[in-house]
Amino acid sequence: VQFYPDDLSLYAQLATLYKNTHQQKKAIHFYSYLLTKDKYDLNAMRNLAELYYNNKQKESALKLYKQLVAFIDDEEEKVEYYEIMGNIYTTYGDYQKAINFYKKVLQHKSNNIDVIKELRKIYLKQKDTENVIYLSRKLIDLEPNNYVYYEELINLLFHVHSYEEALSYAKKALELENTDVFAIKNLIAKIYIYTGKIQESINLINETIVQDPTNLILSQTLAMAHCMN
Repeated sequence: VQFYPDDLSLYAQLATLYKNTHQQKKAIHFYSYLLTKDKYDLNAMRNLAELYYNNKQKESALKLYKQLVAFIDDEEEKVEYYEIMGNIYTTYGDYQKAINFYKKVLQHKSNNIDVIKELRKIYLKQKDTENVIYLSRKLIDLEPNNYVYYEELINLLFHVHSYEEALSYAKKALELENTDVFAIKNLIAKIYIYTGKIQESINLINETIVQDPTNLILSQTLAMAHCMN
């Protein structure tokens, strides 16, 4: 560089060496310099955006990712940057912009489970039950053995009075190895109560509670059923 100060390839090599040896400040310096010489240097832009993002300089990273999606043609690469931008806006609490970018990702990769989870978290914060239910169904389709999704979805469906669908998922949940059997049977018993099947609710709880006579939640639901009988 001292002898050939105009040879930009040398600066690019230095930047790469510093990045690969985790000397991030120096790498940022040289990639930034390259962009001052050529604002369309996509390689420098990609690396600098990644370095900024990893160093939690999110505003600088966001600016570069916006430029990248404007300059590149590769849709796969754009989708990768949409997800990162969605993550940045999520950390800012700018949920509408995050939603917009996550939706762009799902238009191209409908089964991106990480994006579905992040989008679902946002809708939970916004109390958008309809979209939470929709995404919870997708998560179960993608991870059919994940009990957590079942319990959350059953509770949500119960909350919006979709009792038949809640019951369907509850019965599927009972087939999983890691199911909290008491929690699911209690939900089923409550569904029976709210759909007028009081005796079925009582019978189910009586069959279940013998395995755990001190279970307070089952006892409360049993008392509710008897009050309704």
